[in-house]
Amino acid sequence: MKSQILPMFASLALATSFAGAATIFSDDFSGGTGDLNGTTPDTTTGGATWVASSLFDANGDANITDAVGGSSSGGTATLAFTPMDGFVYTLEVSFGNVTTAPDPGSTGDESWLGLGFAAGQSTATSSNNRFINGDVIGLAWTFNRGSGASGTFDNQAFLGDATAGSNPGLVDGAGWGLGTYGGNLDLRIVLDTTAGAGAWTATWLADTGSGFSVIRATETLLDENIDSVGIAASSGLVSGNINSFSLTSVPEPSALVLVGLAGLAVVARRRR
Repeated sequence: MKSQILPMFASLALATSFAGAATIFSDDFSGGTGDLNGTTPDTTTGGATWVASSLFDANGDANITDAVGGSSSGGTATLAFTPMDGFVYTLEVSFGNVTTAPDPGSTGDESWLGLGFAAGQSTATSSNNRFINGDVIGLAWTFNRGSGASGTFDNQAFLGDATAGSNPGLVDGAGWGLGTYGGNLDLRIVLDTTAGAGAWTATWLADTGSGFSVIRATETLLDENIDSVGIAASSGLVSGNINSFSLTSVPEPSALVLVGLAGLAVVARRRR
């Protein structure tokens, strides 16, 4: 009996391992110079390639001052992705040396780099392509400002709604601090679809060097029509580096149990 049980548990463990965390996208931006647009991440799914504004380079530079100046500019770099029910997705980016050029007014506070789950993709460089409105709408996203010079703006985390009117990506925002503007920063958004359609949630986190902290507690999405993930930049004043980007998934526990039971069933059939 013992000789039968051990292989069964071994099969269960093996099945669980195969059904565990999976990397959907990953990129360390070591592709050299040139535009990021059209390049393939180190790990991709479904043949997805970057759809990116010319603000983003293949080596991870996101130097907005190299492109269109002024606070009206912006751009995104996204990968096509549609979530499914029953998973916990973790989206993460590591930014380095995020800075904002000196500005005599408050425009510098409008400069930022962000991360998010979104609706739409675009290669355009404009104010209509930065998760706020237009071609690419952030549905669960966050940004870190390159500075906080005037003290009137904070880093923020948002829920968006692509069906809303003016500035649909800014429907529901919450400020966050962690005492940092710019510099080196990792951002993370956890999308949980395990409760099924109509009950997807997001949780926002950031790490300035001492571990991830929640910057906005778990909220139910306003709009689940996600079809892309990626990075957004705003203003002609912010610059920085994208050191790494990733999207991983883990199935809900019940899915792991079903896979494990399937493995046990295979073992049982083989022993008949």
